[in-house]
Amino acid sequence: MEFEEEVLKQGVRESPQEGDEVYCKHISFKIVFFCTKDQNDNLIAGSQFSATKCVIGRGQINANIENALKLMKQGQRSVFKVFPNPANKKDQFYVHELEIIRYGGKANKPWQLDGQQRYVRALELKNEGNQSIKGQSYKDAQNLYSEGLKLIKSDYGEREQELQIQIRSNLSLTALKNKQYELCVEQASKVLEQNPRNIKLLHRRAVANIELGEFEQARNDLQQALHFDPNNVEIKTEIDQLVNKEKIIKKKQQDRAKKMLFGE
Repeated sequence: MEFEEEVLKQGVRESPQEGDEVYCKHISFKIVFFCTKDQNDNLIAGSQFSATKCVIGRGQINANIENALKLMKQGQRSVFKVFPNPANKKDQFYVHELEIIRYGGKANKPWQLDGQQRYVRALELKNEGNQSIKGQSYKDAQNLYSEGLKLIKSDYGEREQELQIQIRSNLSLTALKNKQYELCVEQASKVLEQNPRNIKLLHRRAVANIELGEFEQARNDLQQALHFDPNNVEIKTEIDQLVNKEKIIKKKQQDRAKKMLFGE
């Protein structure tokens, strides 16, 4: 078996080692289809652009993919050609496009971590989520923030409360980007309970409420934000555009209702 690698995006850190838990994307596969194994050792077909976790050395994924992952670094994206018959590369070969999102030592279950470990792990997940946002990988970032939020208990202390607020704020952003408007409103509201003068979160919640058709609530948030920052041009523009957005969204809602009642 022989590999040829084309690096599409450079990564950082060393390559994952035996026992490391790798969170990766199997983006495309030609010739054969990517498979993993479940707890009963049954094969499970993967899918393009799906993300999966595996532990190096546990036989949880196709051997070719595991060997390829061992050559990569965190954040790296590569195309691998796998030649079953190196003596004749014109014969059939496999093409895998892979990306390592992150990796690390096999994590303990959340309930096995003490307060300090939970805080450190949540902070790591927040920082990884921030990197995903920089790369505009909003779904990955949302998953990371959600995982981190589960680890934080605000009754631990001030630093935990502050980290919880930061994660909720970032989670509201990814929810908005992913068009999960209810989640955006929920997380922004929890932050605003602690800091009602947060203009960024007032604006974000207003935008989500506009998409949900909650125009009065959106208007209240925008007016509140403008009260705290009278010279904020972005808020003023949003208020000016609110009437037109309200008309457009109501029209879309009416059209959807008609289709449900009368069909196309």
